[in-house]
Amino acid sequence: MAIERVRRLIEAALREAAGPEHERLKADLNEWAAAQGYPEVLRSLPSGRIPDVLRYDSELRHLFVGDAKDADVETTSDSATVQRIAGYVREFGHLLGGTQVDGGIVAIATNDAAEAEKWVLALNLFCVMSSITAGDDSGADFHVIKLENKNTWIVWW
Repeated sequence: MAIERVRRLIEAALREAAGPEHERLKADLNEWAAAQGYPEVLRSLPSGRIPDVLRYDSELRHLFVGDAKDADVETTSDSATVQRIAGYVREFGHLLGGTQVDGGIVAIATNDAAEAEKWVLALNLFCVMSSITAGDDSGADFHVIKLENKNTWIVWW
């Protein structure tokens, strides 16, 4: 329980320390998630983890779990960042097929194209480690899109 409490304190500190670029990326990701059909905003995952963007479609029972990553601060080279995102993916995997979640999207928004490609590899690996597959049992296949007229790349699947 002490480890869980420390993790929550670290997540809270990171949210409080987020700079304007992180907040911009978070807003872009939230807007994109809503446009993908996730109308309901959730406060936290069942574990208490709080990703930057957490949305739900109760009609389809689909969950959107997303996080904003300012490449000047949080990258795939930062072990705390990687562990936090892996935790979100792991929990998403546990929720799939349960009583409330039948599918959804995991996503990262970043402000660096090269870092987005690194997140593709990391997220695909996290899904393999969490036994998350597509409906046809094929493996994870994260894609990168660049939002038009913005310095925002979204890695999603």
